[in-house]
Amino acid sequence: MSKVTQRSITYVNNTTKPSITSKELDLDTCYGPNDIVIKIHAAALNPVDGLTHAFCGKWTGGSGLKTYGRDFAGTIIRRGANVNEKWAIDAKVNGQFKHMWGEAGTFTNYFICNPDSVRSINIMSKVPKALTEKYNEFVVSAAWPLVYGTAWSTLFLKNQKWTPESKILVIGASTSVGNAIVQIAKNHLKIGTVVGICNSRAIEHNKAVGYDYLIPYNDPKVSTVEGVQNLVKNELQGDKFDLIFDSVGNSEFFPVMDTVLKSRCSNSQYITIVGDAVMDFTDNSIWGHMTFKPVLRKYNPLRKFNYDLTILENMYEFMDLGARMIEDGTYVPEIDSVFKFADFDQAKEKLDSHKARGKIVLDMQDEW
Repeated sequence: MSKVTQRSITYVNNTTKPSITSKELDLDTCYGPNDIVIKIHAAALNPVDGLTHAFCGKWTGGSGLKTYGRDFAGTIIRRGANVNEKWAIDAKVNGQFKHMWGEAGTFTNYFICNPDSVRSINIMSKVPKALTEKYNEFVVSAAWPLVYGTAWSTLFLKNQKWTPESKILVIGASTSVGNAIVQIAKNHLKIGTVVGICNSRAIEHNKAVGYDYLIPYNDPKVSTVEGVQNLVKNELQGDKFDLIFDSVGNSEFFPVMDTVLKSRCSNSQYITIVGDAVMDFTDNSIWGHMTFKPVLRKYNPLRKFNYDLTILENMYEFMDLGARMIEDGTYVPEIDSVFKFADFDQAKEKLDSHKARGKIVLDMQDEW
């Protein structure tokens, strides 16, 4: 039967709440010669979806429906005549679909795309039994592409030379991207020292993930900056960091960067994915997120340290490495919770709370 109902989580602009909308779809005519149709089994929530929603004004985004979602895992059910044979019918795939505003998005039961344009797509790896005992393979496979790709970009795209003597500081050790960075750094790159900043309640958990040292940001006796400075002076014997990565929004180190980060000429990097402050995901307005400080800091010719605001690009490379690490157990994506498609509002509320430890995933299998 080629006629189906496509159900998607959509919005019009930042004055409208996301909701489930439906339309009829003919699976035999809805795709082009370069496209595939994926029946989505699971899709993960990401803060960037809320940000693109917030930036979609009445005049900038148009009046059409925009669909939420980037991470996905599912099964190919249709393929165009020009599509590479790799993308075969019934192949299980996962990936990350980068988009701004448009009808295409992964929070839908039928996702149509050109795999050459998506690029961040791969044949799903075999998920270890230890993970499938708790989650189905599609939930696990949808949980990692965007966060793993962001971590990969941070570690690989600045031409830094990683050795067992290298040192990394992660501001936001408990975040999904922080979780991915420490596993890539320790298990693949064999980096000697990875330090994380997190809530004191999460220290033991993050040690188990792979961090060598953890600094609590809620220590009433010592500030976060002092804690890191003391660590550099004592445990690290004065050796500063090659990379400081911020996944929560922090500016505390800027005035004293020379005490914790190696010199700019050594190609040390301060990289953030959120800017200088913790984002309020519930603020659905452009001005609530608008700031030019990171851009000015990045391009300031007089800056005293290398600074970048990183945005994930679509690349095959990180999907390939991620799949291999998933299969051999050297990368285990952390999943906070799984919600049904119809419970998207509850899932988004959990994401907006900043209290999730790991990815929040929508199980789409009820939408078959």
